[in-house]
Amino acid sequence: MKKKLQNLFKASLPKSTTCAVHFESQLPHLRPLEYCNSCKISFCYSCGNKHFDKYCNVEWGLEVFTFLESPRNEKNEKFNKGVPFGVDITKLKCPCGTPFLSKNTSAICSACGTATCSAECHEKYAQKDRKCLFINNFTPNSETATIQGLRLIKVTDFINAMKFNLPVFSPTSLSNSKFMKALTSPFPFYFILQRGFRQYGQPHVIYFE
Repeated sequence: MKKKLQNLFKASLPKSTTCAVHFESQLPHLRPLEYCNSCKISFCYSCGNKHFDKYCNVEWGLEVFTFLESPRNEKNEKFNKGVPFGVDITKLKCPCGTPFLSKNTSAICSACGTATCSAECHEKYAQKDRKCLFINNFTPNSETATIQGLRLIKVTDFINAMKFNLPVFSPTSLSNSKFMKALTSPFPFYFILQRGFRQYGQPHVIYFE
């Protein structure tokens, strides 16, 4: 698989105004911001996953890397490269100060990595200031205005993983590993995060160890 990160800024995306893979009625409002040089078609990020799986030569991220903030520190940089890090969710807090474990709406955005206690806090601390750029994949309108990143790594999934005593290194969320995966660890309330190559922002606070 070739991500061609060095040539991102030379790309001329999008090369089409509609995704060539899915029907608009199936996934409305998704912008075709990716292009497969192997198959010669434009598509949205959702349909692009299959092309990466087939090791196609895909151009992506033009509207992401142009605006993406630099890593906050060395840990952030290693995290972006896919180094797995541990997270103690008993110490984790939303940028608003709310403890992560105190609300069942808490989640980590697998697109930008920011942990928030609610969709409203993700809007305030990540998306509003263009720190989470996942929304760029959608056509701006009233229907997409409520989209708040990919808050798929949920506190309830962490709690259930402990409740059911899942084996070590078991997945704890539905998040696609191309974005970010969360795994159980040998210790309670301590989980492992590993970032994939689809990155749409930096974590608001560096909370991993």
